[in-house]
Amino acid sequence: MNLHESEKHGTWKHLASTYDANSASLKAGIHFLGPRVLNFADILKYNYVTLPQLITELLETMHEAMGGAIELKYAVQVKSMSESSLDFFCFAG
Repeated sequence: MNLHESEKHGTWKHLASTYDANSASLKAGIHFLGPRVLNFADILKYNYVTLPQLITELLETMHEAMGGAIELKYAVQVKSMSESSLDFFCFAG
């Protein structure tokens, strides 16, 4: 699937913003004209899914359990954007 098809499919809906050259700023969402920027704004800034809170709680819990800083690698698969459901996989070291 190319980028144009994926936008029509809805893949970018909650992952991208649009650059507005007139104001030199990013507008959350893809319903504007302009270049797309993959910045996960709906997820990270607007809490479309609770990923930031999940990662924060996980890091705090692991830091306390391990007695120091940890490295966390994770992957997320969004199952249904309409239900805000996701699969979260992680590895801590």
